[in-house]
Amino acid sequence: MTLLAARDLRTSYGGTEVLRGVSLTVAAGEVVCVIGPSGGGKSTLLRLLSGQEAPTSGAVLLDGAPAEPVRLRREVGIVFQALHLFPHLTALGNVTLAPRVLGKGAPEALESRARALLERVGVGPELHGRHPSALSGGQQQRVAIARALALEPRAILYDEPTSALDPERTADVLALIRARADEGIAQLVVTHDLPFARALRARTAHLEAGEVAGDSAGLLDDPRDERTRRFLRARLP
Repeated sequence: MTLLAARDLRTSYGGTEVLRGVSLTVAAGEVVCVIGPSGGGKSTLLRLLSGQEAPTSGAVLLDGAPAEPVRLRREVGIVFQALHLFPHLTALGNVTLAPRVLGKGAPEALESRARALLERVGVGPELHGRHPSALSGGQQQRVAIARALALEPRAILYDEPTSALDPERTADVLALIRARADEGIAQLVVTHDLPFARALRARTAHLEAGEVAGDSAGLLDDPRDERTRRFLRARLP
């Protein structure tokens, strides 16, 4: 069953149309990759799906019904490319901040749950008290995912989750995403890392010039649209 969907999304900035009728679906427990050239509208799509911005026209749907940005921000988590961890907070502090501000429980309960979330994504107790600057890139990525999980989202969006990670850490992120899918969370991954997209074995959508040029489980191996074929020829061996 479709959990999160874009329906005919259109967005313009200063008279320039960035998204031109984008429609896309993600089911509960499904992983969908979005690929495409820089400037094709991928980051804009993430902002609309996560409720950071409202579209010029069209709608973002949850459970088949249009959802306002405030509901999207509550039910859709996002892991930013730059991570945006608060440097003055520890790993534990980063994960407890949003639930604490929103009054999601007593401090002791929130801390206990945050520790469990950190360990769930592979951040051991010895790292909970460290600030981001004392964590590796892979460890910071895990903290960012735990922070996204802290508000119990039904969907998670990832913006270039493997950028600047070595192969071992990339494999860790792959495992984390698969584990979240097993938990029934809908996930959408924007990535330039085509080998990573292939390793996910996910349905893949190609977004170019603000339009979906292709959307299928076999897109990386059997693209139907010439724009997708051209894009992949330039980036895959």
